Amino acid sequence: MLIIQGAWFDVYEKSICHCGKCGKEFDVKWDVDYVSSYERSMGEEYEYEGEDTFDCPNCDNEIQGKLSIYEYPVGCFNYEQITDVEDSFDTKQSYFKEPRVAFFDL
Repeated sequence: MLIIQGAWFDVYEKSICHCGKCGKEFDVKWDVDYVSSYERSMGEEYEYEGEDTFDCPNCDNEIQGKLSIYEYPVGCFNYEQITDVEDSFDTKQSYFKEPRVAFFDL
């Protein structure tokens, strides 16, 4: 859970990671932090980001990616995306399914 500006959010469902080497799918939990904010027409937009590396439990392929979450307007989920996915065997077949994210007022 991350608290900022009187609101908090949580990535409350794990992502599914698909290993491009062996095809195994497994749960991963992202660690997300506040990155920056931007002034927009309806107030601030907050950007949160988490970069992590996860080991496939079946073949030890190291799969990394970056999760970005955007809050706009304040207290509302705008969108999320997972980018920069790579793995240690350079399969170009590994991917993450996006987690569910929720914002709550305190």
